[in-house]
Amino acid sequence: MCRDPLNNDQQNVGRNQPELETTVDLVQRYQSGDQQAAEELFARYVDRLTRLARARLSPQLATRTDAEDIVFSAYRSFFVRARDGRFTLARSGELWKLLVSMTMHKLYRQARHHRAGRRAIQAEIAVNEDVLLGREPDPAEAIGVADI
Repeated sequence: MCRDPLNNDQQNVGRNQPELETTVDLVQRYQSGDQQAAEELFARYVDRLTRLARARLSPQLATRTDAEDIVFSAYRSFFVRARDGRFTLARSGELWKLLVSMTMHKLYRQARHHRAGRRAIQAEIAVNEDVLLGREPDPAEAIGVADI
């Protein structure tokens, strides 16, 4: 049997765990109203998707949005559309590819949002760390504010 490196269904087989249900079956169960299937789908990919989103977030964008929020948004979109029967998966590896695509789309959308107009990350004024840390004033500053 050829293993698809993107197919997470077979990763834990042979590690003293029972064989996992395929993602195709889980999606079908979810579409039939099984909430447990949704929880299993979420748990199966959330860590990998979060690591992916975190790796792609720029340090500037990471100050404004969170990798977990992006992944949760992608999952929310997936579950709404899957419930409506918009996705037909033939192989389990297709779900991983779909979730990666949705996550990246959400990430790019956040980047565009935070680069637009007055929200632009590039337009933020850097705050002097000394002001934030409360450094001691130099002698000239001390004289300037001293009560004479």
